[in-house]
Amino acid sequence: MRKAFLLPFLSLVLAQGSILSGLSPTDRDVAGRVLLSSLNDLRAFYARQPQGSALWFFVPEVSVWTQTLAQEFRSHNGGQARFVVPENTARAYCSLYRNDPRFHVMPRDTLPKEQSFAVIYPPSGATQKGAVMAGRHLVDRPDWQTSDYLSFTTTLSPTQAGLPEAQAYVWGYLSQNNLKARVQFREWVLESYENYWTGINFGFNWDGRLSVVVGRGGESMYLEGWVPGGFWVGRRSFPVRDTQGRYRGYAYVYVYADWIFNYRGEAYLRGWSQALRYATDNDRPVEAGGYVTSEGRRYRILGLEGYLVPGGKEIEAAEGDPYVSYITRSISPNRSPFERTGRAEAGIWFKPLSDWCREKGL
Repeated sequence: MRKAFLLPFLSLVLAQGSILSGLSPTDRDVAGRVLLSSLNDLRAFYARQPQGSALWFFVPEVSVWTQTLAQEFRSHNGGQARFVVPENTARAYCSLYRNDPRFHVMPRDTLPKEQSFAVIYPPSGATQKGAVMAGRHLVDRPDWQTSDYLSFTTTLSPTQAGLPEAQAYVWGYLSQNNLKARVQFREWVLESYENYWTGINFGFNWDGRLSVVVGRGGESMYLEGWVPGGFWVGRRSFPVRDTQGRYRGYAYVYVYADWIFNYRGEAYLRGWSQALRYATDNDRPVEAGGYVTSEGRRYRILGLEGYLVPGGKEIEAAEGDPYVSYITRSISPNRSPFERTGRAEAGIWFKPLSDWCREKGL
């Protein structure tokens, strides 16, 4: 009789996993399911419930973390917490908590941590129907970040070759899923003045082209208006352009008639330097997994790989009708759902720890 735990509904839940494992995103019409991934999430969830509710934990043991969850409930809801443990745990608790009215015993030998759950019952007369939580992190403390608000500047990691260097200022609240990134691209820009000098010394059949290094590797440039084989006295000036047709400076050329005719002179050129430029589409939302896309370029923010991605460190929770109402009614702490049915299960229900210990002679 003990193995047929409480009622068919709970037997199914305890056999297949989390009490919320059957809920999917398409079930929003029957319950609002959320993942609590920080203390701020938890506190906001508690505060949404009617003040003065009762929180019942169904757990394999009452760990220090379980007691922390109960304390947070008292602080942010004002209600009381109760604990229901399986019989193997209850044997050890008889000497510790026998006279603590918060402790109860379920008619079951053990309970896996993964099947832990908790129910929030609203006070009598409240219109809200209650809420549930589930998962091993009702017992094991999750590795939640200690700070919910983030504010930092970091170099972005490109997701493909050829993307320019970029950085971003990231800020926002993890619990509100509202992280933003203000992106800056580090790009090569042309200087606004001619700060590079190079000499010219070519034969008389020179085609007017130069190969130069002006801050960004080798480049090819040409003298605009140059005609090979031209002859003049003195010097002439020419605009200098690169292969993209951009103005890059100016050159002076002299004709010398010395071993044949040669062209000699100098060019004054605009070189390259790197500078940060704010993206034209700032500010950008941080996407699931810590990605950010700006000006069509996709980067990753290192350290935020778990952002908006369930990582097994959350407490599942749900609130809303009719699914949650059915759960809370089915496992009401006030009375067995089988009473008045005449069935044998009517007498099998969780009991105060003090009663259970006395019955067992412990």
